[in-house]
Amino acid sequence: PEWAPGFCWLASYMKMHRLLIRKAREINSEAREQRAATQAAAGQEDVSIAASMRLLRREVFSLCPMRFLCSGVVVSIALTVLSFCIPHVQGQLLDATIQAMSERQRGEHIDEVEVVGPKLAVVAALIFGSYLCEVLVGILFAISGHTTVTRLRIKLFRNLTVQDIAFYDAHMSGELSSRLINDSQALSSLTQFTTQTLLGAMVKFTGSLVAMYWTHPMLALVATLISPFNSILVRRTGQTVGHYGTVQNQAMASANAVAIEVLGGIRTVQSNVGETHEASRFMERMNGFLRVIKGTVYVETVLRFTQFGLSRARDVVVLAMAMHQVINGTLTIGQYTAFAQYVVLYEDGFRNLADIWVNFKQTITSSGKFVQLLLRRPGISPDAPGLAPAYCSGEISFENVRFS
Repeated sequence: PEWAPGFCWLASYMKMHRLLIRKAREINSEAREQRAATQAAAGQEDVSIAASMRLLRREVFSLCPMRFLCSGVVVSIALTVLSFCIPHVQGQLLDATIQAMSERQRGEHIDEVEVVGPKLAVVAALIFGSYLCEVLVGILFAISGHTTVTRLRIKLFRNLTVQDIAFYDAHMSGELSSRLINDSQALSSLTQFTTQTLLGAMVKFTGSLVAMYWTHPMLALVATLISPFNSILVRRTGQTVGHYGTVQNQAMASANAVAIEVLGGIRTVQSNVGETHEASRFMERMNGFLRVIKGTVYVETVLRFTQFGLSRARDVVVLAMAMHQVINGTLTIGQYTAFAQYVVLYEDGFRNLADIWVNFKQTITSSGKFVQLLLRRPGISPDAPGLAPAYCSGEISFENVRFS
C-alpha cells in the first residue's frame, strides 16, 4: 500500500498502519490456502502448535541424551537459587557495614574482619558457586543440543533416502535440504538454549516475586502493578511485528524475484537491450520495500520500547517510596539493595519469557514439519520384512527392448 499524506500526519500514518495490517492478513490467508493445497498434494497434514508439541515430545526428546539434559536442569535450578541468595547476603553485608560505620563514628572500636569477613566469605562462595554452575550448565546443555541434532540429521537423512520417487516429485530438493540443515539446527536450539532459558526464566520470575514480597510487600505490589500491562503489550507487539514482517518479507521477495529473473536470463536481457528497464524495475521494487520499512518502523519501535519506558517509570516510583521508607526507618539500605536486585531478576525473567514465546511460535511450526518428514513411511520400506522364496532360479529374456 501507498502512504497518502494528508493534513494530519498522525491520521495518515495510522491509515497506512491499518492498510499494512490488512495487506498482511491477505498475504497470510493466501499462504495458508497455498500451503494447505501443497500439503494435501504431498500427503502431509497441517502442522499446529499442539501437534508439533506432541511430535517433539515423542521423537525429539527420545533422541536427546536425558542424563545430560536432566543434569543441566538440576544445575540450572541450583544456579538460579544461588542468584537469589547473593542479593540477600549482600544486603546483610551492607547493613552490617553501615552499622559498624555508625559505631566507629561514636568512637567505639570496630574489628573490620569480624564484621565484614564472614558475610564477605559467604558472598564470595556464592559467586564462585554461580560461576561453576554457569560452566556446568553451558557444557551439559551444549552436549545435549549437539547430540540431539546429530541423531536427528542421521535419522532424517536415512528416512529421506528410502522414500519413493513420487515423494521427490512433490518436494523440491532445496526444501528438503533446508529441513535437513536449518530446521534440525532450530530443533537443536530449541532443545539446548530454549530449554535452558525457559527453565531459568520461570525460576527467576517466580522466585523474584517471592523474594520481593518477602522483603517488602508494599514495594513488591507497586513493582508488579505494570506486569498485566506488559503482558498485553508483549502479545500486541508480537502480533504487530509479525504482520509487519509478513509485509516486509513480501516486499523484499518481490524485489528478489526481479533480481533472480534478470540474472538468470541475463543473455536475453542484454540481447533485447533491456538493462536500463530491468534496473529501473528493480529500483522501483526496492523503493517499495523501503516505503514499507518507513511505514512500519514508527509503531514497531514505539511498541518495542514502551515496555522499557513503563519499567523505568516504575523504577522511579519504587525509588521514591523506598527512600521514604528508609528515612522513616522501616526499610534498611541493605534491604533496598537486595530488593532492587530482585526487581532486576524479575524483569530479566519476564523479558526472557516474552522473547521465548515470540520465537517459540515460529520455531515450533517448522520443527513440526521436520518431524513429519522424520516419521513419514515410504510405500516400500527396506526395513519391512519381505517374502523370501526358498530358491530362485530360471532364465531372463529380453524381447523388443531398445535403449536410446
